[in-house]
Amino acid sequence: MAQTKREWALGQIALQEKAQQAGVNIVTCGNCGSILLHETPTDSIHCPHCGLKSDPCDFPDYWYTGLEMSAEFDEPVVTNEPEYYHVLEHGHNGEIGHQGCYDLFTEAQLRKKKLEGFFPDLSFTIFPSRSDEEPEICTV
Repeated sequence: MAQTKREWALGQIALQEKAQQAGVNIVTCGNCGSILLHETPTDSIHCPHCGLKSDPCDFPDYWYTGLEMSAEFDEPVVTNEPEYYHVLEHGHNGEIGHQGCYDLFTEAQLRKKKLEGFFPDLSFTIFPSRSDEEPEICTV
């Protein structure tokens, strides 16, 4: 089963916590967004990129508990998943035709539905693939 982005984020948070326990923190500059490492505890942090020198409260942790609940972690991490979706036409004589290649499954679904509306006597399927080339199973 593929690891979700949320599960991955939890792993990153756990690694940041290990670094913090070892006396190192990973933060972002509150002024320019640069990622910095600093030893803990400290009263002041200096960003070499923009020159901000301030309290640690102006340098938020790069990973922190609760960040994994952000919407950006809602989708699964793509691992060994198809990158392309081909719409195939199944003809009356066993022929298989290629009707297009799409990056998104939803786009392929829309094309399949449209073709089914135009050609109700034919059958159409969506073929997931790692390649944008016409699948070898196509005969026409």
